[in-house]
Amino acid sequence: MHLILPLNSSLCPQIGRSDNSRKLTETKTSLETDLLYGAKAIAKVLGCRPRKIYHLAERGQMPIWNEPGIGLVARKSSLEAYFKKREQQALERDGK
Repeated sequence: MHLILPLNSSLCPQIGRSDNSRKLTETKTSLETDLLYGAKAIAKVLGCRPRKIYHLAERGQMPIWNEPGIGLVARKSSLEAYFKKREQQALERDGK
């Protein structure tokens, strides 16, 4: 997937920023803050060792995937949703 970034208006004053270019920039920013690249980054967020992340990814137990050319990738929002779901299941199971 290619992301087209807006031209810098200071470099090209004849081309102003449109609403579409602002949306592309905002999308890129939200992706940058949501995506975790590599087992080390994912492990840091989850508070475990990188080897555990590889193990979880291999078993497909969490929303972590191997992106060709990048390595392991996860979204913070997907991990949060996963843990909320697991918490709800545990509460229902324990009758709370």
